[in-house]
Amino acid sequence: MADPSFNFRVGLALRRALPYYNDAGPQSEFFEAATRGNVRRLRELASGKDAEGKAWLADMGFSGIGPLQAAARLGEVESCRCMVEELGFDINAGSQLGHDEVARLLLSRGASIDIAYFHGTPLHIAAAYGKADVMKVLLEHHADPNKVSEELGTPLVATLHATSQGLAESISLKCVKLLVEAGADVNFSDRDTPLVDKQDDQNEKAQLKLCGEKAVKRKDYRGASNFYSQFQNIELAIEMDPTDATLYSNRSLCHLQMTEAEAALFDAEFCIQLRPEWIKGYYRKGAALMLLKKHEKACDAFMAGLKLEPGNAEMEKALREAIEAMKKHHVATKNFKPSD
Repeated sequence: MADPSFNFRVGLALRRALPYYNDAGPQSEFFEAATRGNVRRLRELASGKDAEGKAWLADMGFSGIGPLQAAARLGEVESCRCMVEELGFDINAGSQLGHDEVARLLLSRGASIDIAYFHGTPLHIAAAYGKADVMKVLLEHHADPNKVSEELGTPLVATLHATSQGLAESISLKCVKLLVEAGADVNFSDRDTPLVDKQDDQNEKAQLKLCGEKAVKRKDYRGASNFYSQFQNIELAIEMDPTDATLYSNRSLCHLQMTEAEAALFDAEFCIQLRPEWIKGYYRKGAALMLLKKHEKACDAFMAGLKLEPGNAEMEKALREAIEAMKKHHVATKNFKPSD
């Protein structure tokens, strides 16, 4: 079973990334229902719609990730079954958070085994994430173990590279065994083989982080945000183990300085998810809520921070300002008299 906290982050990221996240329209509701496994709501929203109307519901998402792909990432099998079997959604779409039951369902409905999607075929993606059960299903359906992806090389190279990104060696070994048994070429190599370049991604990340920190110090917030976004976008946050809360805190500050309150709040909440004991995330969250004029919730965020670090002067000052703003709002609301 997938780590529920990771699934929470993935689901939150998927929904927050939608341009209409705060829109309560049918497309947004449909995406929400798909990622939460709410089949009843999926049926309600699709009820009475013709093929064009159902296609409209499916035509949503970001970076090629629609409701079916998102549900597959989260292992929501019943959502996938409903969308594929009842609503006729496109089954030739990938899932980077593979689940063997989802894979079997899609393949049984005719999904293309070697279709190129994102960084490679489904086998490439499963190998890169150490999804041995999914790989087994794909190989049983004659997926090509030697197909080369420009991004990942062969599936064998992909799973070996993944160990440098945090994939356990025992899982990688299991994936390697499956591929070798299926006829993978163990002598394949290119300029990006793991022994040559396994530190490249980490070096690039460190360099971008350094550039971002320098930009923050000189108050070039838009530039800093761009540096962080280069490797902390939604796709990479899902693909990599998102453990560096400092990046989210700094990018939240950038968004605050650019008065992008919703984006600032999103990064602050991610920061708290990653390091709930770190006061900085609560400070960023409170600041974002202040920008959104949600003073009471801002007070809650600042108080949560003070529980972690009682007497923190910066947090106490922010809390006082939030309380004062809340009082002024209440007075203004109380004195407001609508015109006849």
